[in-house]
Amino acid sequence: MSRIQLDPQLKSRLNGLNEQIEFCDDEGKAVGQFLPQDLYLKLMHAWAKEQFEDTIERDQALADVKSSGGMSTKEAISFLEKIASRQ
Repeated sequence: MSRIQLDPQLKSRLNGLNEQIEFCDDEGKAVGQFLPQDLYLKLMHAWAKEQFEDTIERDQALADVKSSGGMSTKEAISFLEKIASRQ
């Protein structure tokens, strides 16, 4: 996963990064999403819980996701779409 460090001016333009933000190109087409860290971690926890029935397996998978830097936004959105299609 790539990492970008924001300067204070850009961070303030992005509402302090404490809510979900959709990024669009100059034509208005969505190209990505930003999720605040707490929401991102909740999604990763839900993903691990959904993927693994066994508590030990689930806990290990969650630890692996956290230690590897998590999922990309594209992977998280794909996961959420998969969950939504089941319901």
